[in-house]
Amino acid sequence: MENLTKSIATWEASKRPMLDLRECPTQWLAHNYWIPVSQLQDRLYELPDRDTELHALLDNQPLNGNQPVDVAPAISSPTKAARIMDLKSLPPMHEDTITGLQARGWNVTVFYDSPDFWMAIEKCGLSRLQEAPKLTPIFRPCNLLEQYMDEIESALHVSRIGKELTCIDFGCGSGRDISWMCARGSGLSELWNCIGIDNMPASLKRGKMLADRYGISSRMSWIQGHIDPPDRIGLMHDPRNLNVDPEAGSHRKPRLFRPVRDVLPQCDLILNVRILLRGSWESLMELVRPGGFFLSFTFEDGVQNSAIGRPSDREHIIDIGELKQKLKQLEEGSDYSYRIIHDSTWMLGDGRPMNAFLAQKGGTPPANSPANSGNNNGNNGAASSGNSWSSLDFSSALSTFNVVADTYGQGNRAFVQDPAGSGAMVLQVTGAGIQKDLLLEAPGYILCGSDRYIQSNTQVQLDYQWMPEANFNFVMGGKLPGLFGGRKSCSGGDKAVDCFSTRYMFRQEGLGEAYLYVNQKLQAPGYCNVPPKTVCNPNYGDSLGRGAFVFQTGQWNSLRQVITLNTFSGSQYNKDGKIAVYFGGNYNAPVIYFDQVVWRTLPDVGFVGIDFETFFGGSSDTYITPTTQKSYFKGFQLTVLA
Repeated sequence: MENLTKSIATWEASKRPMLDLRECPTQWLAHNYWIPVSQLQDRLYELPDRDTELHALLDNQPLNGNQPVDVAPAISSPTKAARIMDLKSLPPMHEDTITGLQARGWNVTVFYDSPDFWMAIEKCGLSRLQEAPKLTPIFRPCNLLEQYMDEIESALHVSRIGKELTCIDFGCGSGRDISWMCARGSGLSELWNCIGIDNMPASLKRGKMLADRYGISSRMSWIQGHIDPPDRIGLMHDPRNLNVDPEAGSHRKPRLFRPVRDVLPQCDLILNVRILLRGSWESLMELVRPGGFFLSFTFEDGVQNSAIGRPSDREHIIDIGELKQKLKQLEEGSDYSYRIIHDSTWMLGDGRPMNAFLAQKGGTPPANSPANSGNNNGNNGAASSGNSWSSLDFSSALSTFNVVADTYGQGNRAFVQDPAGSGAMVLQVTGAGIQKDLLLEAPGYILCGSDRYIQSNTQVQLDYQWMPEANFNFVMGGKLPGLFGGRKSCSGGDKAVDCFSTRYMFRQEGLGEAYLYVNQKLQAPGYCNVPPKTVCNPNYGDSLGRGAFVFQTGQWNSLRQVITLNTFSGSQYNKDGKIAVYFGGNYNAPVIYFDQVVWRTLPDVGFVGIDFETFFGGSSDTYITPTTQKSYFKGFQLTVLA
């Protein structure tokens, strides 16, 4: 029983759903993904990547005659298992299931449905359900899409606020990427409507079944067809019916051809994952709305020399820099341009090189959207536009930041590959003791005809992502970047008479808060009562909304703050400034909100830039971290809203 409880605790700590392979369950776990074992062979495409360790729950069937299994044997390698069971002792169906998964590359830890199992579940403080939980994807999408999803949705949220979003996935296969977009339950997932195009009817059938299971069928359409360069689409069915049943077209040769623009709508995102459509790039890019995105993740030159050696046909292999060069050619004489956000080589786990490319379309954007026609900064992940600046990764170190002060911590930072496995370059900050780790104050130039600061703007949005390493010890707390205004320094006990700052703090157990420097004496009575808890400190900054969100270790945490400066009636300041904080990619409702802030008492006090500062503290020794720890940053974006 003790070993069983430990095994369940290990599973819970992994934060992965239980793969429930029982045929007819009567009770469920909250983190449960149900595939009856009899259906598993046909539903392997729903599982995560094969380097992921699986935890499976099987029906309690007799072993060796009449002996029931009421323990949790680990069917895995000896180095990962505390106890090994001879596979021959498993029931035939279970033996085939586990050996089949192992043969395909998964490591599997097995639990059996038994009274002891449910007693151990309760002992670990986990709940059981009487109904099956809603299915959400347990697989990960294309790495590039996963890395930039928050940034893509952040930009689209500004330009198309409240409107539905459209994605077209060319060569969608089983539809995993677009199903993940619509069903992941965070960000703007409920606003996406997706069209999947593939010429394989069996793949489309799986995609349709996946959408049915996730409850997103009404927002998914499927087209059996393929792109016929340069601007036609070959169809296996009537293009007027986008939501065709994939089973209806089992043949592979198109019945008719139509211009792409006559069949497909304009969209906010185009996906080309593991498919190269170089002959149709122009027509596809014309489908993207101004402000929308074009994402390509395809095999790059050198793949033919890998151990696998496929694909080897040049028709399916992109040259290094080819897509970037094509964009330059397409922009000549056209009424639009594309801003390259990312263009680099990523390696798959099997050693094959992939070209990871993401670009945002400029031209004439919708009202209130970023102009998106700023300088093209190549493949360094940074760009500026009329109303936004971004440095989404750190492939060019800090050159994309306009650093006006680099005060401390130079030896505590490094630029490394994303530890989450995306392949992108991120900023690593190492913290030891109460030593301040990093201070960069970046005004963030905004390009609009000529360089200008954001000081004249009244509403600015800051987005970025932070990941504390796995098992990060938050100790008593520490600071994270935010905006600042008025003058360069507004922290360290400043009375904030002519300045303000909007950093974050992490507290014990990862509790998050907005950590503000404002003139506390001028604030409305409700300021010190923002839920769930606010601590107004007369000597230092104010902790606004402590515990409104919780930072997760070992994964990226998305942060967004929208700061609206207070107005004036003549020379008199009004108490109508706003702060809205969003967390975890959910932009539908802020986790912290207050609309009576006095940020300034003089109209010429405005935004300056980002106070890029992080350290453990606090001013006392109780904040000192007992061990050297690492955390990571990426995805910085400043957006002017007013």
